[in-house]
Amino acid sequence: MPIAGLQFDKILVEKLKPLEAPLKINSNLSIKDVSKEDASVKGNACVRFDFVFGLDYTPKQANVELKGHLLFMEKEKEVDSILAEWKKTKKVAPALLEQVLNAVLVKCNIKALLLSQELGLPPHIRMPTLANKSGASNYLG
Repeated sequence: MPIAGLQFDKILVEKLKPLEAPLKINSNLSIKDVSKEDASVKGNACVRFDFVFGLDYTPKQANVELKGHLLFMEKEKEVDSILAEWKKTKKVAPALLEQVLNAVLVKCNIKALLLSQELGLPPHIRMPTLANKSGASNYLG
């Protein structure tokens, strides 16, 4: 079943002092809680994944924190199974976790990139660049 939505509940961006070298950017993503939400589709329910995404510009120069939740719609029986596993082990099936974390990472990386740019912070992900290859042909495509 599909991801029904992803929403931010808290956005915090702080530049604690002017940036100095050496600068290291550490990122972290964690699932804090998994709970059930009712869906408007009969026989289905939503699993709510509460997450926290963070960037730390060390040593203590700036930070970005994004808290939010992702809703994943599934059959009622499957939702109960996911919740039972979470309550028992605080883990989620690897295939589901991969799907959830990838969706969260895409949204959080884009949001963090925009927010860090507003404060004049360097990007936390490597941006694509063009490189001129020596001996390249004059093909214009």
